[in-house]
Parts: sequence; structure tokens; C-alpha cells
Amino acid sequence: MVWGAMLRRAGFAPVVTINNWPHQHGILRLERPLGALLYYAEEAARTPLPADAPPVFVLERSRLGQKDLNPSSGQFDNRYFHAQTDFPSPAEFQKRGIRNLVYINPRGVSAGAEEDDLHEYFIELAQAGLQLLYVRSHSSGFDQGLVTPVPRQTIFTKPAMTDYASSPEYRPQSYHSYPHYYAWHTHSYWGLSSGAWGGDPASSGWSSGGYSS
Repeated sequence: MVWGAMLRRAGFAPVVTINNWPHQHGILRLERPLGALLYYAEEAARTPLPADAPPVFVLERSRLGQKDLNPSSGQFDNRYFHAQTDFPSPAEFQKRGIRNLVYINPRGVSAGAEEDDLHEYFIELAQAGLQLLYVRSHSSGFDQGLVTPVPRQTIFTKPAMTDYASSPEYRPQSYHSYPHYYAWHTHSYWGLSSGAWGGDPASSGWSSGGYSS
């Protein structure tokens, strides 16, 4: 949120993309991002931006957090992921004269540093000719690098999602089969990934048949 506030002062228009529900028993604690939104709301209201201000998309860093967590009956699972349709298409960026995109993230400035739910979208952007600059800030400054995303397997790639949705363990046939759905959902699918959810699929039990628990 601080990045969004600072970039707004520089003339960018923040687009907040937090899609999860705040809840007192939520797995993701939203006190800090919500507090930051409230803190900067007055400043944003008194400094209007022109209609053509370039956008900056503000994402929730912890949206894919708490891997391998089995929520208890007293917890509200407010984790979520982004779909490509949450963001402008490459054609829309090009239509508005935007050719260069900056991705500020805590993971690195090389291919693979993008979060898993953004990976296929970034591949699409790069294939359309947009240039991606990855930036990672730290206490002594920042690192940056021009990146061409390299295709990799994640739990959000189409083969993995198809396998997930078509698995007999995923599809509850009755109320009594719900525990199988729950086990597949929490362990087999969300448990492994090359991003915040887990390790490298190549070394974590991923195969063309799906994720092993």
C-alpha cells in the first residue's frame, strides 16, 4: 500500500486488487493493508489525478500464503488468487501506448520470481511484445532486471487445473464424499507450487497426472 501511495504522489493511479474478505477469523490477516488504505484515503481524496494517469496495480502480497494449511472449523479461508481477466489485456495496454511494465516484488529480478497466479499472464504480455522490468527493494536500495518469463508448471497452468477439476476425489458425489474433496483441495492441489504455496514442482511430486500429497 505504501508503494501505491508513493506512486500516486508521482502521478500514477493506484488500482487496488484485494479480492479477499476481511474476517476476524480469517487465515489472511488484513489489518495492515486495510489500515494503510484508510491512512492514505484522505490524501488520495484531496489530490485528484487526470483521467489519463498511468495505472499501478496494487496486489495483496500474502494472497497465496499459508501453504499446506488445513483450516479448522473456526477459521475463515480468505486466501485467493488472480485470474488473467483481473488485469488489462496486452492489446489494451498497447492501445493506451503502454509498452513497458514494472513488476515490484519481494522475490527477485529474474524469470520465475513472479507469483504463480501471475505467471501465464506475464507470459502472454511478453509474447505480445511488452517489456517487463522486475524490481526488488531492500534496506540498502533496490535491484532491477529486464525479464522474459520462462514457461513453467504451476498449479494454475491449464493441465494442472483440468486435472484438479476432473479428479474423482475433487467431485463430491454426495455429502458423505465431501471429506475427499476437502483433502484434495487442501493437500493435493494447494499444497504444491513453485511459488508461495510450495517448492519446485519438478522436485515436489508434480507429474502429468497431478500433484501428490
